[in-house]
Amino acid sequence: MGMSERWREEWHAFRASAPGRRFLERYERARCPERPMHERIARFLCGFVTILVGIVLIPLPGPGWLIVGFGVTMLAQESHRIARVCDAIELRFRGWTAAWRRHREERRSRRP
Repeated sequence: MGMSERWREEWHAFRASAPGRRFLERYERARCPERPMHERIARFLCGFVTILVGIVLIPLPGPGWLIVGFGVTMLAQESHRIARVCDAIELRFRGWTAAWRRHREERRSRRP
C-alpha cells in the first residue's frame, strides 16, 4: 500500500470517528507495537518543528495558526494527553461555531 493510500485511509477513519474521540482513536491506531521507535521520535520531532514554524509565522499574513494546529495534531498521534486536549478543544470549538451560527440566524430573522 502506498503512502498516499495510507494517508487517505487514515483521513477517512479520522473523519468517521465521533467528535470528541477522533484524536484519541487516532492515537490508539498509531500506537501499534510494531511501529519502530525511530518513526515515533521522527513524528514527534516533525510535529514540534511544525509548531515552531507556525509560531514564527503567526504575526505574518498567512496560515500561521493553521500550521500550529497541524503540528499539534501530529504530536497528538504520539501523546495521549495531547490527544485528549485536542478532543476537548474540538468539542469547545464546535460549541462556539454552533452558537455563532444560531446568533447569526437570529440576527437575520430579525431584519425587516
